[in-house]
Amino acid sequence: MSRTTSASSKPAVCNGFRSVTVLVFDPETHLRGSIRLTGHDYTEPGSYFVTICVHDRLPRFGEVVDSQSVLSVAGLMVESWWGNIERRFSSVLTGAYVVMPNHFHGIVMLGAVAGSDIYAIGQGGHSGPPLQTRAVNPTITQSNANFVGAARRGRPASDHGAATEKPPFLSDVIGWFKSVTTHDYGVGVRKFGWPPYHGRLWQRGFYDHVVRTDADLDRVSAYIANNPAQWTTDELYAE
Repeated sequence: MSRTTSASSKPAVCNGFRSVTVLVFDPETHLRGSIRLTGHDYTEPGSYFVTICVHDRLPRFGEVVDSQSVLSVAGLMVESWWGNIERRFSSVLTGAYVVMPNHFHGIVMLGAVAGSDIYAIGQGGHSGPPLQTRAVNPTITQSNANFVGAARRGRPASDHGAATEKPPFLSDVIGWFKSVTTHDYGVGVRKFGWPPYHGRLWQRGFYDHVVRTDADLDRVSAYIANNPAQWTTDELYAE
């Protein structure tokens, strides 16, 4: 599923986010295949735009209403585990994100150790578009809400590993995120009657794009923020 992209340009630096090539962000290209850079070290400090799709692109996490992503309790669960990535991986920060009915977009920043440029930027907060444009489905029951509530407050609903100091690969971060969300989705199926999935919750692998400049970061963040408003024309749209 991976696709290799080669380039001869020199490494670029944007706010401390160093990449090994120059890529122009293209949502259509991004969604068609994984852009894995030949020779790129996916543990090195940098910012990555990641897309993860639900298996068979089924709408498991809510719906889009009036250009807002209205999350089901399963969608809230996914959001809660995204918020726990920084607790699990001490050198990782997360940026703009959105939970869509059948996929997830987010920005992951590797190499955010104390004293680094990335750490300083992360501590400064997000200055771009809203991180998540969504509303909560009013039909969510209290028992369902309690299930994801612990994780959303920073106390995971189940134990999925202590924090690690070892710099992770991008695939380690996304693999952990997919694993814990799959586990808790299974609990939701068994205890709360969530729609069951067949085989796997998430599609194999994920799509990634190395963010290379401030303008690229702003463009990606805007794409994430505007994703709900563009839902009906999205390549991943499903009723």
